[in-house]
Amino acid sequence: MKTPTRTSTTRLDRANRPKHRGATIIATLVAACLLSACGKEAAETSAGGDPSEYTVAAFGYHDPNPADFNPLNGEAVLLRRDETAFFASTGSGVYGGTAMLRGIAAFPGVVPVVRADARIQVIGLDDLAETVAFALAPQAPAKTVWEVAHPQVHRLADIVTAIRGWLGFPPRRVLTLPDAFAKVVAVVADALGFLGWRSPARSTSLAQLTAGVIGDPARWMAETGIAPKSLDQILAARPARVQDRWFARLYLLKPLAILGLALGVLVPSAEQLAAVLGLRPNIARPMLPGAAWSVIAFLAGLGLLVRPAVRCALIVLLAAALVQIADHIVRPWTYFLGPLDFVAFKLPMVLLILFVFGILDDR
Repeated sequence: MKTPTRTSTTRLDRANRPKHRGATIIATLVAACLLSACGKEAAETSAGGDPSEYTVAAFGYHDPNPADFNPLNGEAVLLRRDETAFFASTGSGVYGGTAMLRGIAAFPGVVPVVRADARIQVIGLDDLAETVAFALAPQAPAKTVWEVAHPQVHRLADIVTAIRGWLGFPPRRVLTLPDAFAKVVAVVADALGFLGWRSPARSTSLAQLTAGVIGDPARWMAETGIAPKSLDQILAARPARVQDRWFARLYLLKPLAILGLALGVLVPSAEQLAAVLGLRPNIARPMLPGAAWSVIAFLAGLGLLVRPAVRCALIVLLAAALVQIADHIVRPWTYFLGPLDFVAFKLPMVLLILFVFGILDDR
């Protein structure tokens, strides 16, 4: 295979470097993007709308007119994708905002939606992939920006309702959540980002919804000849399977399961540690093995809250639970509970650990 060669570059020297971090991110993407044999560059961003506004909407910075931002200094094609319904006809997985929409659509009782009237356009994954392939072809135009989206504009509530119908769940009333709730969720999601959790509900996403995820795809459609699929066509291309319904139901249960497991480990181990340190005189001090187990459990509980450490923490908790069960079976006379009683007491914890293991992967 012939090694691609660069025929042009996008250089970010000190004199021409954008003053806005959002612009720098996009310009750097253009500069570092994969090159085809013809030397073209293709970069893609999920922010739609007016070029003078999408940097702020997508990255949360305040200057609404980054005039010094020009990502097309080289042989580049910038694709601005307008979000949200990525349903490949071959049945690919989902991630990010699309996954969250499925989880919201599967909510029992009512369908809670933030910014239900937000205006959004959609694009199918097949159409986006076809666009990238076209942009890297030798005959494709360069130094251009395409708004990659279907022309039809939807309300966010209508998209969630359509996804719920696609999943095969009965219709439910859409509950529009107040902006205050959305801001609280965004603050929590931003804080979890420092712990390694990549939530699609962060404040940047909320800002993008407020600005509206819309654009004008006429130029893209005219220059590529691509007729994008509508939301109904995307959904109809592949009927939902039982795996899709499982994923949608488990999406919002996943953070609750992790948080519940962390609290179930942290609270009792913290009480035991407090007794060891003499901070809880009404609780008997555990013996040395019990104190050691408390320290291990407390550290593992903290690890459950940090995304890079979750898998290691689960392994430690599972091993500790199995060792405790084995010890109770081998030495039942040393414990207050009988072997079968202790197994029944520990079994829900073991099953919860295995459940979190099973749903831990994001991709």
